[in-house]
Amino acid sequence: MFGGGGGMNPRKMEQMMEQMGIDVEDVDAEEVVIRTAEYDLVFDDAEVTKMDARGQETYQIVGSPEEVESGAAGGRAGGRGGGAAGGGRPPPGG
Repeated sequence: MFGGGGGMNPRKMEQMMEQMGIDVEDVDAEEVVIRTAEYDLVFDDAEVTKMDARGQETYQIVGSPEEVESGAAGGRAGGRGGGAAGGGRPPPGG
């Protein structure tokens, strides 16, 4: 899980993180999409790690993204809302 580390023993690193209240877990993600106003970054087969440090969650994505036209990656229309683009329920009246 922790490569390199500047010569620090990975087991020692995990013990230190546990003492500081930091939990780390791998996320079995199939795809990660980062949307911007101009384009989307699509990570296929990315390694995703979730770190919880006293309630503050941080996600690390390792992989090579493909830059695609904004909205071309599919997913939910308008970010967190519903929408038919990602296979969800269509909006009312749609």
